[in-house]
Amino acid sequence: MMFFFISMVCVFTLGRNYEKKYYKKETQKLLLHKIEKEKYFKINDVMNLIGFKTKKYNIYTGKINGVNVTVFWDKINNYCRKNSYKYNIKQQIKTIDGEDYVTAKALKDVFMLDFFYKNHHIKYKNIHPKTWYNNTEMIAHAGGAVKTRNNYSSYTNSKEAIIQNYNLGFRVFEFDMYPTSDNKMALVHDWKKFGMKDNRAFSQKEWKAFKGTGYPDFGQTFTTMMYDNLLDEMLINKDMYIITDTKSSDFSKEETQIQFEQIYNLAKEKDIHLLERIIPQIYDEEMYDTVMSVYPFKSIIFTTYATKEKAEKIIKFVSKHQNIQVITAKFEDKRFGITEINEIHKKNKYFFNHTIDTFKNYIKSKSLGTDGIYTNVLNLSDAKVYNSLENR
Repeated sequence: MMFFFISMVCVFTLGRNYEKKYYKKETQKLLLHKIEKEKYFKINDVMNLIGFKTKKYNIYTGKINGVNVTVFWDKINNYCRKNSYKYNIKQQIKTIDGEDYVTAKALKDVFMLDFFYKNHHIKYKNIHPKTWYNNTEMIAHAGGAVKTRNNYSSYTNSKEAIIQNYNLGFRVFEFDMYPTSDNKMALVHDWKKFGMKDNRAFSQKEWKAFKGTGYPDFGQTFTTMMYDNLLDEMLINKDMYIITDTKSSDFSKEETQIQFEQIYNLAKEKDIHLLERIIPQIYDEEMYDTVMSVYPFKSIIFTTYATKEKAEKIIKFVSKHQNIQVITAKFEDKRFGITEINEIHKKNKYFFNHTIDTFKNYIKSKSLGTDGIYTNVLNLSDAKVYNSLENR
């Protein structure tokens, strides 16, 4: 009898243990199914997969296209930081069974990679950014103004400018580029109002060591950049586009060609695909041939501030070239009214105004049918406000 009782207890215990294991296994299967269905990915697995190492809790170090990068998944403040770049991950990060998970959308925003599950394993593929000209309402002029609670500084062409305005949502940046005394491309508007302000060009070494200023000059200083520094920022941000303002009207055809050979060669050395996100501004018809003789850029802007040609002639020229998608003009340039902008649209081209820094002028510009603007101080939130307004 005792033997029978003990046997029954053992059977019952084994049965209960099996039942617990079965339900635990089934629960885990359901949880994994839900995680995969909702496209959440374990942070640690993802970061290891793309070659990052854990430094400490949710902080990882690695390289993106050869550039050193630190990534911090800050679930307390709902942000991911990639070096100094910041991404809002509110409602896109959560803890499951003691492990932190993020959504595919958050990973796409940070890395421009499409993560997915295949046979319960994490896979990913590269994402190609959208064409810029039909997805952009505002371009950050000279990198965009650096803003503080007390003032703002425009024309800094600085690292602080690109970081702050990227974090504000800008993805297309215009930068001024001017040669140094040793013929390297510095990000500076000119040497008359910047640098020593005496029209003396700095050498590359001098400019890198110099603390730049803005306009208006409030005595604040900023981190200067060379063109190759800008390329590094592009390497880690695959959704970043750069428009060149090389002031080529100040230089001969031969000098312009040398400048664009540098633009091409440095990008090619780092990653040939960078050239897909570099957008030259040309100032006249002749410059188009000069730029295209260096490299067949996929996207070009015809900016009109340095030419006195009539709108009709400019539109006719642009319409002949598929890779010139945009015409830009100064705000209230009398050559480009509603009729001319409508004609640009009929040719399946786009029209942008520069440089607009008040909401009043933004409304005036948009009322003519412009597709976008260059700005120092306006933000993408201003575009959202405008788009929400009623027509009266």
